[in-house]
Amino acid sequence: AAPYRFNRVAVATARLIAGHGIEGDWKAGRNPKRQINLVARETLDGLAREGYRTGPGEIGEQIVVRGLDLMALAPGSRLRLGESALIEITMARTPCDWLGLVQGKPDAPTAAQGRVGVMARVIEGGIVRVGDPVQVIGGGGAQATTSASASGSTVDST
Repeated sequence: AAPYRFNRVAVATARLIAGHGIEGDWKAGRNPKRQINLVARETLDGLAREGYRTGPGEIGEQIVVRGLDLMALAPGSRLRLGESALIEITMARTPCDWLGLVQGKPDAPTAAQGRVGVMARVIEGGIVRVGDPVQVIGGGGAQATTSASASGSTVDST
């Protein structure tokens, strides 16, 4: 297994493995409801304006998307990333004490609540590349964003 890192290294391509997470990620396979951590670029930009460091992985994110309000998606919503990867939103991510330590902001777990993305599980594996389209394809009930409103959403970084 890869060594533990809260911060992650940006890559142009990531392989998602069904029921596991991102190939090579230290946390992959540990918790079936927390296989992938996604955050919106727009959310990171807002946190940066508040003084958070938001370089690759500095909020603990694994995949960054642009143009999609992830926090508006209900658990059960499914996203197609690129041509073949399919993930399902399981819950909003809860900031932990590590975020405060890494950011040098002891109040970060409380201050960033509701603004550090969502957790997901991998339903169908596949390769995800920076620039790939992101499509909401259903699930999650009435709160889920439709695929039409998600048009133009892309993977910003992995």
